[in-house]
Amino acid sequence: MEEYFERRMKFVTQGGSINGILKGFDEENEVFKIIINKEEFNLDVNDVLEMIPDSFTSDSLTSDTTSKTTSTNKTTSDTTGKTTSTSDTTNKTTSSIDLLVNQSQYNEILSLAFTKFGPTREEFVLCGAQNLLKLLRLLLKDSSNKIDIVLGDNSLYNSIGLTLARLSLLHGFDVRVVGNFEDIESLKYLFIFKQNGGSHSSRVRTTTDFIVNTSEDKEIEVDESVGGVVSFGVPSTHPVSYLVCFGASIYEKVKDRDYFYLIDVMIPEKIYCQYKLTRLGMRPAKKIKPNA
Repeated sequence: MEEYFERRMKFVTQGGSINGILKGFDEENEVFKIIINKEEFNLDVNDVLEMIPDSFTSDSLTSDTTSKTTSTNKTTSDTTGKTTSTSDTTNKTTSSIDLLVNQSQYNEILSLAFTKFGPTREEFVLCGAQNLLKLLRLLLKDSSNKIDIVLGDNSLYNSIGLTLARLSLLHGFDVRVVGNFEDIESLKYLFIFKQNGGSHSSRVRTTTDFIVNTSEDKEIEVDESVGGVVSFGVPSTHPVSYLVCFGASIYEKVKDRDYFYLIDVMIPEKIYCQYKLTRLGMRPAKKIKPNA
């Protein structure tokens, strides 16, 4: 995140676009500090659908942006509600020609991030879960409330799933974590989830509205009455299914998909450049066509 401080940015919200200079990020209050026409404003991070560096957009700071900033000091959406409106987060489709890597390269990218350039593992997990939650709130129907998150064998993905479960609780969802795991790293996330009132079970509810499968290689049987399935690894055969990748897309997993969603986890540009990857702005989730 720090590499974007003092840079001109375009912030896309449900109410329109705001152009300004990013001065900082207040983690405690979850607000961006931005400068517009020499005045500082706070912008709620939950209202931001996309952040685009000035070098990626032809938009400039003009006087008409000031009219859009009057609401930036206020919360513009109910954080306990869900929206069914369509946004740039889900509608824009991007070619993945510069976004594909193999499994070995993906592991190298994670290693560079976690040990040298950032984000740390904890930051990766939190950012991935927050941006996935934004996507889920757009994919879910207005009446959907129950989410079952199925754990797998990947410690990193389990951590994201458990953090997603905790955040979903805070946003008013009825969330259940399903499955057992042996990795110690995920236990602390499960503990925190339970301390917030979360439920842990051995099986998916027959009445659940939506399922998130964090497993890399195991598909789960899902009744067609379920509203949809989000998978981290193996795509579901459910009629309404979505595949997500974090930071970069692994070719072997996405090659046969019509599209998938790439979740932003704040991997720095210097890592992307090392693998000749292109970062197209900072949308929480980008819709990608793997063969475009």
